[in-house]
Amino acid sequence: MAVDTVSMGKRLRNIREESGMRQREFAKEINVSQQTLSRYENGQSVIPYEVLINVVDKFDVSVEYVLDMESKGISPEEKRIIDYFRNINDSIKPHIKGILKKIMEEFPNDVWSLSGEDGNQGNA
Repeated sequence: MAVDTVSMGKRLRNIREESGMRQREFAKEINVSQQTLSRYENGQSVIPYEVLINVVDKFDVSVEYVLDMESKGISPEEKRIIDYFRNINDSIKPHIKGILKKIMEEFPNDVWSLSGEDGNQGNA
């Protein structure tokens, strides 16, 4: 299996942006230069094992997430919804979560729980 540096870079950028960090801060956290981080995020370099482990440990994400391997079981429609959500302005995301929570309260046996945001499915 070939390494998809572009997908890995997008995931790394996602982790950084969700952490509210600029490249300089994030690079310092994972012990690389800002230029190196930029190359990772742009898919120009493979993220080495040591850096991958730093990201996983410090930002509580899975290796599978960074390597873009966990989405294999996600349907194209689910992926599209996730991509839409990721591209929504951060100020709107709480409203979207509120709407989803209301839907889940109305249909508790048909949807996933966001209350703990742990990804555990409700009783279906």
